[in-house]
Formats: sequence, C-alpha cells, structure tokens
Amino acid sequence: MTKPRIVLIDDEPDKIQIYLDALEPVFEVTYYEDPNDGLHFLTNVDSLGTEALVLDILMPSLDDTVIRIPNQEGDTGLALLASVADRVNQFKIAIVIITNRNVSEIKEKIKNIPLPSEVSNRVSVHLKLKTTPDELVTIVNDSIRKLR
Repeated sequence: MTKPRIVLIDDEPDKIQIYLDALEPVFEVTYYEDPNDGLHFLTNVDSLGTEALVLDILMPSLDDTVIRIPNQEGDTGLALLASVADRVNQFKIAIVIITNRNVSEIKEKIKNIPLPSEVSNRVSVHLKLKTTPDELVTIVNDSIRKLR
C-alpha cells in the first residue's frame, strides 16, 4: 500500500528530524527548511498527489513572489498558505499548522487572510510545545481522512 504523501515546512532542523522520525514510517515526507523552497515545490507540478501540508508559522521571510498580508509580519507560514491557497483548494490538501505562538491568536489571523472558505475550514492549528511527534502523526492522518 502506498503511503500518503505530505509536505513538511519548518525552519528548525532539530524539529524537522524529530517530526521525520515519527512521520516517515507512516507517510512519504518531502520536507523543506527554507519556506521559499517549500513554496516553489507547492506551486510546481511535483506537488501533485500531496495530501497534507504540515507548516510552521514563524520562519524566515519569503521572497517577493508571495502574497503579502497586512499586519502579519513574521507570520511567514500564513503568507505561504495564502500564496498556495488556490492550489491547496484545487487538490484538496489538508493543512496542519504547528506553532509556538498562541493557537487562538493564529486561528484569528487565519480568519483575516484571503483564503477560500474551503481552505480555511481545512486548517488545524496545534501548539508545538504540546504536540508530541506521535500526536502529529494522528493529527495528519485525521486531517487527510476528513478530505477523502
């Protein structure tokens, strides 16, 4: 049986490795430390078949090809999400946001960015510090299942 394909974008190599250790037995994982590389992948034909995007919020800035979100400085993950929203919607990709920020604050910010309602309804936000790698596997699996 083929593993579900997911994309992980996080700029912290130690976190990526922890997540990979948990995710790779269950998923085919493509990961990026640089959000610009992740954005390029998600806007490319190579991303076809991706079922979930696991995304950090606080990352280095994206280049000038992304949608700029007013009053959202430092929320690179949200800008990336806004930039690929149409593709995420078209291919029914589940979105799992992992963050060290206040979850309620991030959910509120998501409401204020230009996303199709089908995409914003598909986003789940989880606190990095309280989400174990094994819980992340369950969250991603559940998010994918909801879209099938």
